[in-house]
Amino acid sequence: GVYVAERLGLRAIVVADLALAAFAGACVGLVPKAGARASVEDGKLAPNLAENVAEMVNIMAALFNLDGHPHVRLDGFHLPGEDLPADVARLSAAYVNRLDLVVTISGYGTGRLSIVLA
Repeated sequence: GVYVAERLGLRAIVVADLALAAFAGACVGLVPKAGARASVEDGKLAPNLAENVAEMVNIMAALFNLDGHPHVRLDGFHLPGEDLPADVARLSAAYVNRLDLVVTISGYGTGRLSIVLA
């Protein structure tokens, strides 16, 4: 997910690997883990799982909103393997202002999530 604030531009990104996107999208949508694993094996996020992940990423904008600061909103959602805008690609490779997590979704599997602040 790509998050922006008015007049301030890019503020943060959230990046999940294909495994976490598939497992999270399946868990939220009550899709059996076999459906998530099929997406991982195919190397492509199924449309129903992508829709669920997009909604989760939209809700995550609340993590970046603080009282007295400009409102941050989701501005874009890119599927694994899609070309990224240059500024988003640069930020995704940054080593500072970054939190890298390994996330396990019980009953589904493990994947990686990164939160990077601009």
